[in-house]
Amino acid sequence: MKCQQQYSHKLSVAIGLLFILQFSVSYADIQRMTSIYQLSLEELLNVEIVAASGSSRTIREAPAVASVITAERIKAMGATRLHEVLGSIPGLHTGITYLTYFPTYWFRGIFADFNPQALLLINGIPYHSLFEGRRVDPWGSMPVNAIARIEVIRGPGSALHGADAFAGVINIITKTADDIDGTVVGGRVGKFNTREAWLLYGGRWGNSDIAFTLEYKDTDGHGATLENDNQSLNDAFFNTDASLAPGPVNLEQRNSIDALIDASLKYWRLRLAYKHREIGHGVGLFGALDPKGGATGEYYQADITYQNPKFFDFWELNVQFSHQNTSALWDSTVFPPGTDLGFGTFTNGVKENINLWERNRRASVTGVYHGMDNHDIRIGAGYFFGDIYRIEDKKNFGVDPNTGAFLEADSPLVDLSDTPLALIPEEKRTNTYILLQDMLQLTGNLEITTGIRFDHYSDIGDTTNPRIAIVWGATESLTTKFLIGQAFRAPSFVELYNLDTNVSGNKALRPETLTNYELAFEFIPNRRLRLGLNLFYYQWRDKILYVADPLPAPTVDNPTPELTFTAQNKGKQSGKGFEFELLWDATRDLQLDLNYAFQHSIDKETRVKAPVAPTRQLYLASHWQVTDRWQHHLSINWVMDREREKEDSRENISDYIWVDMSVRGQLSTHWSCSLSIQNLLNRKAKEPGMISILAEDLPLSERYYSTEFEYYF
Repeated sequence: MKCQQQYSHKLSVAIGLLFILQFSVSYADIQRMTSIYQLSLEELLNVEIVAASGSSRTIREAPAVASVITAERIKAMGATRLHEVLGSIPGLHTGITYLTYFPTYWFRGIFADFNPQALLLINGIPYHSLFEGRRVDPWGSMPVNAIARIEVIRGPGSALHGADAFAGVINIITKTADDIDGTVVGGRVGKFNTREAWLLYGGRWGNSDIAFTLEYKDTDGHGATLENDNQSLNDAFFNTDASLAPGPVNLEQRNSIDALIDASLKYWRLRLAYKHREIGHGVGLFGALDPKGGATGEYYQADITYQNPKFFDFWELNVQFSHQNTSALWDSTVFPPGTDLGFGTFTNGVKENINLWERNRRASVTGVYHGMDNHDIRIGAGYFFGDIYRIEDKKNFGVDPNTGAFLEADSPLVDLSDTPLALIPEEKRTNTYILLQDMLQLTGNLEITTGIRFDHYSDIGDTTNPRIAIVWGATESLTTKFLIGQAFRAPSFVELYNLDTNVSGNKALRPETLTNYELAFEFIPNRRLRLGLNLFYYQWRDKILYVADPLPAPTVDNPTPELTFTAQNKGKQSGKGFEFELLWDATRDLQLDLNYAFQHSIDKETRVKAPVAPTRQLYLASHWQVTDRWQHHLSINWVMDREREKEDSRENISDYIWVDMSVRGQLSTHWSCSLSIQNLLNRKAKEPGMISILAEDLPLSERYYSTEFEYYF
């Protein structure tokens, strides 16, 4: 402890000296300051976005409520992972899962356990897990060095992007040769024994543009302490003492590799991606601390795109093929040694190993016709094939598929693979779609975008999703947007096919649907100030919930029937709220970014406030170019007013204020460095833990600091 205090003192002195050096500049130095990483307001307003319509539009012109975060802005923030960047988006909260502590993305109060209502795209190609609908397994939060920009759409996008573009869309655009233009090597070291390194290359090989990125990370994780876990409840009920709580959440096996090749030749572009993850279990598979359990995940992707802006007369053509393959191998001690579940003591622990392999293939063709005055007509069609083609499920509890009898405590692992007792069967899904969109420029300052998409699924039937967006430049300073859109979320394979005797899937499930109304205003009185106000109202129908089945009458063989649950389209939720944004170039060298989001969502069945998601969020950041070589970033994220689930009697979820700071400098033409501190105030912040899994909330990291160096060839 004394050594840590001395180290913290030295760090504080170093930061203080750094600030003194920054402030010790002459007036002449201040006069010639130029931004290294941050963009001026005028430049930000001219950044184009594709995810809103499929065509490039500035944020102001885009037929959606949208945000774009550039690589320069990411650098200025000092962010190292995707979820750190997305925390700056109004109306978007980045939470965490109890299992693996991976990030989740909640738009406007729309929350579910596995976060399937937010669509994540990488270069326009969807990524999600068929198994649970998650956005992040098995690769977790993406590092940011390879990202050219991030496009975020708040609100539905199924008319263009299809399934799961429900509450919002996040599109990650990776760097090309033009974005890198040379070679960059970098490294970062930080608290919790964190070590990172990366290599970026961009250049020309003959007639081709080639980009290559390689990133590596290894860390012990913050290992915050959990005072009570699910086993603590078992101990109290069965009078045992097996729980490992108080104890640290398992984040120790956090190492990752990310590699990407991007090659382009005239109209053709080929991308090859690989991700490897070794991860700890966080709180554990069933909410019981598991210090040795973990998972290994791998992700492969190959995609090829042909894009010709002048394919034939007035036609623009885009053809794309992609293949993805993922694996997730889980080794879990569900409950620790000494556990008694009512039929004997598990001296070696309750264990389950689940291994899953998924793959999918996509093909799409899109034509944009520019031959009619004031119209851009987009016609598209596509095909998706996905399957969980291999499942291995082994455990030492439950029913033995060979005998039909319950396994005794301390039985060896039994293989349930390819039996009716496996977690889910190996299943396939296909999806075909057609879409039509027209962007009509009625006058120089009024554009109407209408679109509709029809999807046919092999397992859940058909769905049609329209939208209309009116963008009106009322004056040179004021832009108004009126948006109506519908979206859907396809049930996951767990929701459809889960074979668990207590929690069952339902093959008759329908897609969840959402209808959203928005009115947005953007006011730019001068080149230094932007004000935005977005008002929204949504209705979420056919929400998939696990509903208690009728309890059967007691029998001689089953005198105390156990309560079971089945997935049903039973939930309804409505929500309304607003988002206010301010971006101000206060001086030539100081930029202030403020946004405030409010949402009020109601469960239509219970008539109570929807749980977990923050009612209010406030974000404030300053970007200060201190000298022509040094800049400082400070951000404050205040998360407020989160409700418990109806059946959860615990105290209210605590608000928290999260403060991050970074200092970045250009040491020479080739060298740059930075110092970043997250949770600067060292607040004991927590994210909500589900009462069905965990006895308490999930502790976030204590203060974390890291130092980075980069060299540009």
